[in-house]
Amino acid sequence: MADYIVIFDRESDSNRQRIAKVDPNAYEHDPRIFFVRSDEVSQTVAVNLKIKGEGRDTAGAVFKISSAYSGYTSKSLWEWLGADE
Repeated sequence: MADYIVIFDRESDSNRQRIAKVDPNAYEHDPRIFFVRSDEVSQTVAVNLKIKGEGRDTAGAVFKISSAYSGYTSKSLWEWLGADE
């Protein structure tokens, strides 16, 4: 399973609904930025979120992240990231 960061171009209530379909245990960093886990590749995650493909109706980007991260942010994000290690 891979970890992804999803960044929507605009804040919307539908972002949460889209994310929940991909990963019910996703981490919401803010209303536009989410961390999700999926067995799919980033392109498929983007299609499932309707960011890419024929059914696209929003804009954003999906990035696969590695375990090489660093910074200072809420403890809950570090716990979410560490839960899959």
